[in-house]
Formats: sequence, structure tokens, C-alpha cells
Amino acid sequence: MVKRIFFLNSTLNVGGAEKMVYELLRHINYDKFQIKICCLYGPGSIGEMLMAEGIDVSHSFMRNKYDLIGIYRFLSLLKKSRVDLLYINHGVLDLFWGFICGKMLKVPSIVSVVHTMVNPCPWVRFKSRLINKLIMHRLDKIVVVSKARMDSLIKEYNLMPEKLILIRNSVDMNRFTDFKEYKNGLRQEIGISEDEKVIGMVGRLVYEKAYDIFLTSAHKISKLIPNSKFLIIGDGRERPALEALTLRLGIKKQVIFLGERQDIPQLISLFDVAVLSSRIESFPVALLEYMAASRPIIATNVGGNTEIILNGETGCIVPPEDAEAIAKAVIELLNNRKKAEEMGKAAKKIVEDRFSLKDMIDKMEKFFLDCVEKNH
Repeated sequence: MVKRIFFLNSTLNVGGAEKMVYELLRHINYDKFQIKICCLYGPGSIGEMLMAEGIDVSHSFMRNKYDLIGIYRFLSLLKKSRVDLLYINHGVLDLFWGFICGKMLKVPSIVSVVHTMVNPCPWVRFKSRLINKLIMHRLDKIVVVSKARMDSLIKEYNLMPEKLILIRNSVDMNRFTDFKEYKNGLRQEIGISEDEKVIGMVGRLVYEKAYDIFLTSAHKISKLIPNSKFLIIGDGRERPALEALTLRLGIKKQVIFLGERQDIPQLISLFDVAVLSSRIESFPVALLEYMAASRPIIATNVGGNTEIILNGETGCIVPPEDAEAIAKAVIELLNNRKKAEEMGKAAKKIVEDRFSLKDMIDKMEKFFLDCVEKNH
């Protein structure tokens, strides 16, 4: 019998969690599952990509977080869908309204997935803690994407370990092929000459990703390696401040802001070194993408990064908030191409063996089936 699963999100803008929703919905076995996808706000770019592939996404229910008419419309859709399981892509808004509406309609199983670590904003952190304390114990199950996040939830909310299930993020290796024939065209498009070294980073332009630290390290690197260029792939609220920072540091001509792109695998293939300078992470998809592209990696020692990177073997782990350490590690890899290539090859092997998309899809399908069967 086909199981009816309802995916609830606030929106599906570009981000690691949203990419995992995208991959799951593209590859899940539709002979086993009937899927309904809902975004309380707009569909976001990932939602639009799903719709372009013929996957129905219901969206734009709410104009703001207090829009009770929008919540009533969502409640009506959830009731009409007669679902077996409500899967909440964890956010404060999604979790609060999703849980309340699910309980009102007596949805047999209500579960959530937690991707992010603690939010740095005190007010957001306060609201999240309050809602999490009220709701998390009452969920049937919680998916976490890293051991680091699992441990923090158990400690912070006194959750029983059996309430949680660890299903790590993954990457579609088929998207990361040999892009040699595209590289020259891409370099010309974005203004990078053949003799320039490329140091890049992928991610939303938000405080958590610490692009200010990345740019400070870029300033240090450019002093010793003048033919270096720095690619930033992603967009977000910090962009104006970061562009202003490049002016103050005197590296405006060496930093290229590419915004949101759909050709991320091709762009990563241009990197001589890939960086993730984050202050906060759980299990970043960007690292998996770097590894799939055989790039040598510099990442900070936060969240689940050390669950992905073997320091000195598949990448270099450096302290957070340390631009000097990032610069030093990048320069070492740029000056030692043999070591960089060995790291890249080892990283690709790890991601193929441990973080395959098929493995994640299989685990998620089993998780859905187990939850539905347990609560029927």
C-alpha cells in the first residue's frame, strides 16, 4: 500500500537542507510513496526547480508569521491530503504550526529533521529553544544529520537517544564528472586567466558562514600569491557588507561574487583550493560537493565538519575565526600541488564510500516506512 507523506517547509531557498529535500524528492520511490510538498511562504528557488521538473509544490499560504487565514488554508490542505506521516523540515515556524495542525488533525506520525546547529541571534535562539522544548519531546521521531547535532540536542533538551535517528547528508556523484571541456569557457565568463590560482567558497552569505574571515584570509593570501582570485558562490543578506569589506581590504579586483548559480559542480571544478570558514555548521553539503569534485579542502573545526574531513588526509581542519590559519593552510596547498591532489583524490573516495545519495535515499525510505507502520 502506498504511504502518503506530507513535506512541510517554510520555503525552499538555496541551502544545504533544501538541497537534500530536492534530491530526496527527485529520487524517492514513488511506487511506495505518495508525496505532497508544502511551503508556507513562497516556493524559493529549490521549490521552483522541483516544479520545473513536474513535481507539485503547494506554496504561498502565509503573508507573515501571524497570518491565521494562511494557517487555516494550510490546515485545510493537510486535512484534504489524509497523510500517514507529516515530515517537518525543521524551522521555528514550520515546527510550531506543523505540529499544532498535525495534532489537531490526528496525523498518525509527526516527525522532524534538524539540520542546523544553534542560531547565533539571541532572540531567534530564545524562540527556537522555547518552541523546541514544548514540541520536541512530543514528536514521534527526529532526524539529525550529524553526530554533533545529535549530541547537542540530547544535552540541551534532555532527549532520549532513541527519539533521534542519524541520517547524514549526501551528494549526487553523477553531477560531478570531468568538466575539462567547460573550464576555459567558465574562466573567460567570470574573468579568470589561466595562470591565476582560484580559492573558492560555496554557501549562503550569512553571519554563520564567516565570509568576513574568508575575505580577511584572502587579503593575507593575495599578499604572498598576487595571481590569486577568490570565488564566492551564493547570496544572502551579508552581501553588501562583504562587498564593502573587499574595498576596505583592497582586494575588490581579486574577489568575484557570483551569486546563486545552478552550475555549482562546474564552478567548484575551477577551485585550486576549496574553503569553508563557518562559525556554525551541522553537516555541510558544501563540503560533500568539494569532496565529490576532488578538491583539497580547508574547513573550520565546528559542528560535524570533523565527521566529514579527516584532518591531514582529506583536508585541513583549522580553528574557527582564524583567518591566519586559513591563509597559511591555503598557501601550503597552493605551493604543494602533489599534496593537494592526493587530498582531493582521498576526499572523493571517502564521499563515494560513505556519503552516497543512494544510501541516504534508502535510509530515508526505510525511516518513513518504519514510522508509518509503528503508528498505524
